[in-house]
Amino acid sequence: MTMKNIAIIVAGGRGTRVGNRIPKQFMEIKGKKIIEWTISAFDSCRKIDGIVVVIVNEFRDKMEEILLKADFTKKIIIVSGGETRQLSVYNGLKKAEDFNPEHVLIHDAARPLVSRELIERVIVSLENGAGGVVPAIPVRDTLVKAEDSTIKEYIPREGLYLIQTPQGFNFTEIFASHLNALSDGRKEFPDDSSIFRAYSSGKVVIVEGDPANIKITYPGDLRIAEILMNYLSDP
Repeated sequence: MTMKNIAIIVAGGRGTRVGNRIPKQFMEIKGKKIIEWTISAFDSCRKIDGIVVVIVNEFRDKMEEILLKADFTKKIIIVSGGETRQLSVYNGLKKAEDFNPEHVLIHDAARPLVSRELIERVIVSLENGAGGVVPAIPVRDTLVKAEDSTIKEYIPREGLYLIQTPQGFNFTEIFASHLNALSDGRKEFPDDSSIFRAYSSGKVVIVEGDPANIKITYPGDLRIAEILMNYLSDP
């Protein structure tokens, strides 16, 4: 079975900074689990053919229960996460390999406000020949470097961006990059684009990100996400 575009949703962490005993992806916003909102965005995107969800193994049953009750239309497969985000993504890539995809989009489960438009923007860039694609927004605030709560240096923000997910890649190249990183014993890359740049000859290009595509990290982010959802759903 071949699927052209596969999404890997990484929900392998525990999200301790958000201040809850359960992983943040199972917390609720507006009556739905964060992971449900995230899956829904990819499920509703016509260019996505299948979804792999990487989950903490002890919460696998909970994830299966959510999928049974939901009305998602795409094929969704659950795999267990690894000790780090990088290893969790690798587990997702190994499962995605079964479908011989051309492209893969790797997304943080804790970004439930990802839009179909952003997902398609990444895919279109891949279809136009990019090997790696990262959505990003320009840095707008003044940046400083500080020590002991004292400003030591002002950093020019020209050419600086905040990168987001989903990050999209040629599947063969990103999978090979992950394999090579593991072979070298490197397991702590900050994201997948950095692995791709380290082990692939392909370039990573930037597409326009979305300021609403926030990552749920701290307790206050839940309220911000709810406000954004209410605003974005207004006619």
